[in-house]
Amino acid sequence: MKPSSNTEDFSTIFNRYTQRLALFKSQTSIKRKVIDLEPHGDYIWNYIEIGPKNQLPIIFFPPAGCPLEIYYEMFLSMENADFRAIIVKNPPVESHDEWIHIFSKFLEKKKIERFHVFGTGLGAFLTLLYARVHPQQIASFVILNGFAKNNNSESSSLQLSFVPSFIQRRNFTGRYKSGSTQTTTPKILAAIDFACGLISQVPKKEIGSDQTLMHRPAFADLNMVPDENVLLLRTNDFSTEDPKLLDSLWKGFTAAKKVDLKQGGDFAMITEADEISMYLKVHLRKYSFELLPQLNIDPKHADLPTTLKSLGQEDDFLYEPTPSTDQHPLHGIHPALMDIPAYYLEDPEPQENGPVEDEELDIDLEDDSGHDEG
Repeated sequence: MKPSSNTEDFSTIFNRYTQRLALFKSQTSIKRKVIDLEPHGDYIWNYIEIGPKNQLPIIFFPPAGCPLEIYYEMFLSMENADFRAIIVKNPPVESHDEWIHIFSKFLEKKKIERFHVFGTGLGAFLTLLYARVHPQQIASFVILNGFAKNNNSESSSLQLSFVPSFIQRRNFTGRYKSGSTQTTTPKILAAIDFACGLISQVPKKEIGSDQTLMHRPAFADLNMVPDENVLLLRTNDFSTEDPKLLDSLWKGFTAAKKVDLKQGGDFAMITEADEISMYLKVHLRKYSFELLPQLNIDPKHADLPTTLKSLGQEDDFLYEPTPSTDQHPLHGIHPALMDIPAYYLEDPEPQENGPVEDEELDIDLEDDSGHDEG
């Protein structure tokens, strides 16, 4: 069990982040999938995948400027969970439409017909845009500090093409480091510095692409996403995303399940990974009874059931199975689920997924010059 960060200093916490990232790298590897689109050439998606391939996956999309390793803490906290998870990082693109098109091709190559989304910031925004075109492919959304539109102008995105890459990278790190003026919590300050170190290693073309996607105007159609399939998370201490944009998403999904995290800033996926992973697991249990027995609430999150209850309606009732001679063995209440409201315990609709793909060539996380498996 990780030591409490409430009594640790900045250096101790930063070193622990570094050690745990090294652990993550020792347990996983980056894979690459080439999308050949003539006459435009090759697009290379980087991704990390864990879990059984015969399950409906949840796909993680990083915030702006961040590499896929930004989710390392969440993957470590989910290492014993029996579901399929994929982190993706898109190749450089010049528009939202291009991103949507090549992501659909990535799914085709991976033979993924349907999936869950976990998106943060820009990652959430892009997947909401994708849902406008391919709503039937997305089973549900979990969104952390997300937004559904931006207020930037086309002219600002065009001007970015003339900005040197090191300045574009500095724009991201400077933006995130501005959050350090809004907190004195050592674990959050350490997470900001740690994440900015990861951003400094992102290839310049990817940095430029993320800048373009952040500044080019677009909006998502929230009517294409049923509220009951959405879990919204946001940090209450601060976020460098525009507060008006965050609020517009919060208000747009009027009936979605919503959680206010006490702290975490822009990198709650690092500092609050255990808590967020718990909410994520509970959310996914709505769609898979096989995950029901695995909910073990850590004592430090003793108020979690109360928080989960607050997401529902006052007239929610615990799940009561209907009499049946062919009853699912997990019908009834698992002891760990006694305080969780009924909407998380409904029978899931049958989910179909594509055929299992052959195993692919792993590429070491330290190697930036790898090639696709062919």
